[in-house]
Amino acid sequence: MLETLARRLTLLHLPIDRIVAVATVGGFLWLLLDDRIHPLAICLLQAYLSF
Repeated sequence: MLETLARRLTLLHLPIDRIVAVATVGGFLWLLLDDRIHPLAICLLQAYLSF
């Protein structure tokens, strides 16, 4: 069973790093839209992205 699943995943050639990046950004945006992120976190993110 695990061999079949591993074979399917190798056939799809999914870039794991892009999937994780999209999930991270999507989760952050979902929390941002739901007003569950502290404003200090947004200020720190802006400071990080400005450099």
